[in-house]
Amino acid sequence: MLLGTVHGPTQLDLHGWKATLLVERAVTGRAAPGSSLEIAWEELATSRPPRLAEGERVLVALAPLPSGSLWMQRFPMRNALALGAGGQAFLRSPAPATVDLVARYLALLPPAREQSEGVALLAALVQDGAPVMALEALERLSEVPGLGERLSPEAAGALGAVLVDPGRPAGDRARLARLVGERRLLALRPSLERATRPGSGIEAAAWDALADLDGGLPPETVRALLERPDPGLRRVAIEHAGRAIPETRVASLLRNDPAPEVRRAAVKALLGLSGEAALETVAPALFDPDPAVRTEAARGLGALGSQAVPTLRSLVEGREARDATGPIAALGLAGPDGQAALRDIAENHPDPAVRRLAEIALGHLTGD
Repeated sequence: MLLGTVHGPTQLDLHGWKATLLVERAVTGRAAPGSSLEIAWEELATSRPPRLAEGERVLVALAPLPSGSLWMQRFPMRNALALGAGGQAFLRSPAPATVDLVARYLALLPPAREQSEGVALLAALVQDGAPVMALEALERLSEVPGLGERLSPEAAGALGAVLVDPGRPAGDRARLARLVGERRLLALRPSLERATRPGSGIEAAAWDALADLDGGLPPETVRALLERPDPGLRRVAIEHAGRAIPETRVASLLRNDPAPEVRRAAVKALLGLSGEAALETVAPALFDPDPAVRTEAARGLGALGSQAVPTLRSLVEGREARDATGPIAALGLAGPDGQAALRDIAENHPDPAVRRLAEIALGHLTGD
């Protein structure tokens, strides 16, 4: 990995580009400061400006040139290096702190990167690094075994500061909240609680993570979240309610809530709580206007197996193909009895379009 300045970007052919990198610092490797080397990449979207511009200061990860005749034509002497990750491994105008943190992290031996020192550097990158580096550092943290035990107070403080910072991208903070819940990072619980406050920007993700830490949410919290106008919070309430919400209320939300994510959560909750007993309640969701809700209903009802087949079979009768896709999809997931029902539909349904859908579900035809 090198820090340097781009000079002379030149188009080689329709997609191929090259430039000279004047090396300022070798973060890894042996390139000497002041030396130069040829770098290459491809621009598949020809209507956009090239990714590296004259005079641009970049941190780049380089790799050997790809094999293949086209690259041999571009560089017969193989005297260049390619931008890594398919041309994506570069960072424009990196801050000195980011470069230093990356250098310190990469200087560690691989086993040490999963110990407290490496975890602390990753946490610092999450807090102080450029957005793309912060997100990559989060992904690396998610792979560290025993992360909670290797999280120093300083590292926990850095991550907690990001979690409650409304100036940071909400998507990155929500990903961090998920990491806290999934890996049970108890040291970040106070920050997670702060992130559940109204206006935090990641309330739903923070409540999800808090539920993961605590093994659920208190019934009074569930009931309060269910009354909030934010559909993400209503979804959280349903997913973590257990028996705290009457099934009749969940069924009403499935029928009437305007938010697809809430209706989808209601499908999962009803089937999870009552199984076959929720069949008649959930079946109308196969005709929901939102495809994600229909898919959830098809998966859940299909998982009931032979018990659901008579109801699903009846829902196909008298319907046009556009309305029969949900029940047919569910039958395709309902085991041998579902397959038998599909064969009957494929042979005997009066609508040829529905017969074709059944054939597709059986894998006999291709189609949308």
